[in-house]
Amino acid sequence: MDGRASTTVDGHDEVVARVWDVIREDAREDVARVELGVHVADEGMVVEERDMAGREHSVLKLTSHGSKLKNFLEGQMPEEVAGIVREFHLLVFFGCSLTMLDAPLLSTFIERWHPETSTFHLPFGEMTVTLDDVSVLLHLPIASTFFTPVHKDHATAVQMVRDALEVDELVVLKEFGDIRGFHLGMSWLRNINQQLVDAGRYEVSSRAYMLHLVACTLFADKSAYYIDVRYLTLFSDLDTPCWAWRVVALTMLYTALDAASRPDTR
Repeated sequence: MDGRASTTVDGHDEVVARVWDVIREDAREDVARVELGVHVADEGMVVEERDMAGREHSVLKLTSHGSKLKNFLEGQMPEEVAGIVREFHLLVFFGCSLTMLDAPLLSTFIERWHPETSTFHLPFGEMTVTLDDVSVLLHLPIASTFFTPVHKDHATAVQMVRDALEVDELVVLKEFGDIRGFHLGMSWLRNINQQLVDAGRYEVSSRAYMLHLVACTLFADKSAYYIDVRYLTLFSDLDTPCWAWRVVALTMLYTALDAASRPDTR
């Protein structure tokens, strides 16, 4: 992360340390200067704030799925599942979702994000996150197929879940009815995955696991309870794990920062 290019020169650690010192000090000054209230809820953190101009911002909800990731499996991940997840280059995400969030620090970053330039405007200048940064942190591939999620009609969504997770159509219809949309409840998916593991159906279980994994990390949103089924198309063919995850990660980060920086975002 730097003023448009990644900091990979000598003395990188010292530069990063100085940058974080400035950012944290800036965050502490903001907390002292603005009205900031934080309380912890079951699904995450909620931050209410005013910016430096005194304008009220909508309540900002910060949600962490770290505990959901750790509790998705009952016991250790089967090696057969881990092997498929590893081939998709997604195993790194298992340990990258935090269970505790620094709300003032995150609010400081969001307040200084400018969507028109995709940069943070900080006291010492502009900085951004690059593909190189994503590579250094997560070691994700870039030279692969780009993914564009496609919205499905009801019949297609039902068939997609039925085929990918090998569950009865009536079970899928009931879940869609309970959730009221083309979504799967996280607890429902967890139960289905455990049934698949117990039956030794590891390839199908890997689809359920990877769907939950990307929904809690790459495609995480403000929902703490359900997952969009359109991401199942990423794992319909287990023989071609060829998605450009590095581009996906950076695109989703920019999209989330753009949304969070708007005053009316909750």
